[in-house]
Amino acid sequence: MDVRLATAADLPELMRLAHDFHFAMKAKKYALWEDSEVGWRAWIEACIAGGDKICIYSPGVAFCTAVCGSAFWNPAVVAVYETVLWVDPKERGKGIATEIIAAMDAWARAKGATMLAVGRSYDMGQGGKPKDMDRLLQKLKFAPHEKIYSRMVT
Repeated sequence: MDVRLATAADLPELMRLAHDFHFAMKAKKYALWEDSEVGWRAWIEACIAGGDKICIYSPGVAFCTAVCGSAFWNPAVVAVYETVLWVDPKERGKGIATEIIAAMDAWARAKGATMLAVGRSYDMGQGGKPKDMDRLLQKLKFAPHEKIYSRMVT
């Protein structure tokens, strides 16, 4: 399985995956793809450029973006926060997410981070099984710390 840093040449395929993620997570109820595509492109390009961001890619099937910075609650704590982790539903269960998380962990160590935070959606219709992701994260020694709820602002 090929898991590597994304390059600018990967952008068209990354945008296809971002499109799939956008629809699967039901983001369209907050913003249409047509209104979000520019933002997605800018974010992915910034992650490809590096620095305090990263884009990890498994050609044609998965991608992950993450950012490294000080924890808001203690600037001495350097943390890496996953912002997107998407594996095409047809490719799940093949160890791709495990490899992506391992690559993110290696990057976190290289950045001097002491904490790695990976989220998982509560069944938003992404074709995945939240319990499967829970098992994977627990197997990789992650512990749950918070649950995030969202809704439209009224």
